[in-house]
Amino acid sequence: MTMILSGMSDMRQMRENVKTFESRRPLNAILSVTEGMKDSVPCTGCRYCTDHCPMGLDIPLMMNTCSELRFAPVINVAMRLENLPAEKQPSACIGCGACARMCPRRIDIPGVMAELNERLSKIPKWADICRQREKAAKKA
Repeated sequence: MTMILSGMSDMRQMRENVKTFESRRPLNAILSVTEGMKDSVPCTGCRYCTDHCPMGLDIPLMMNTCSELRFAPVINVAMRLENLPAEKQPSACIGCGACARMCPRRIDIPGVMAELNERLSKIPKWADICRQREKAAKKA
């Protein structure tokens, strides 16, 4: 795919735009993103599962978070769950499967929740990072 923007106001800009077509380079960034998306949890956010969760968990939020952590395991993705009360964290999932039975996409929700817990355990918590910074600042 090649694209140029119109609105050229002089011959130099036109030559630059024409040069765009001289070489073909793959859009590696876009290819990388689409490859990463292949591994996402296929949750559509329909919320059928949430009505049947005895723990009242926001399952679509957690499915989306797991997808993002599969793609990029970074702290800012995990932060969206850190402020949830303990009883609403993914670790509160009891693995009963009531949610999975209602899922039209047949997602193994308890399995994804276990994976999410594992991924979250490998990412430092923001509060811990702040404490480490404070400790380092006091030493300096």
